[in-house]
Amino acid sequence: MNALTDEEWDELFGDPSTGDLGNLDGAGAELGSRRSRVPLWAKAAAVLASAAMVLSLAPGLVQWVREIGAIKDPIEIVAHANAYVDRSEFGWLVSEVQIASLGEPNVAAYVLRNPADGVIILDNRAWQPDDLDETMAHEIGHLLDFAVWPGGRGDLRGGLESEVWAECAAVAAGERGLDGSRDNDEYRCRPAELEVFEARMATAREEMICRPWDERECR
Repeated sequence: MNALTDEEWDELFGDPSTGDLGNLDGAGAELGSRRSRVPLWAKAAAVLASAAMVLSLAPGLVQWVREIGAIKDPIEIVAHANAYVDRSEFGWLVSEVQIASLGEPNVAAYVLRNPADGVIILDNRAWQPDDLDETMAHEIGHLLDFAVWPGGRGDLRGGLESEVWAECAAVAAGERGLDGSRDNDEYRCRPAELEVFEARMATAREEMICRPWDERECR
């Protein structure tokens, strides 16, 4: 840690000089005109105290920065999500977008599998537009997984885990980037996994993908 100069100390913590020394004369006047020097340990302690104060405010500051430009109104969140549905290649699989307080910071959205109904539930939180688009692409990836594939209802994921499939759907949609080849996170899409996804989707597009919920539709 670099020690503060007397000038920097004055700027941050005020003038540490003591009393009115104007009546001193001779050597006393010269001595009194100098500012009291603050010990280095006292300066360091004050800086550490200031740093601790900043750190104590950090979570709130991070949250404030995170919410700059965010969509907070539930109606606007759903409207933005529906706009993404309209421009998504597989948006027709979505029957409805709803919003609810999910109560779990790590759960931003979900869809039901048994029975699958095509409804995407979004957490009622402040959403950055890009984050919301990424999440919608991921959840639509799950709906692709739940759809009826050529040859009947079944798993066409080619051995990919459900979350990996959904992540690769978001990557293929241009909303998320590839992960490293050694990334073992549950929510990932590595290059080899994207190849499996694209090969399976090529097979599906040659036939028909059918939505079994609401009014049945195949494309």
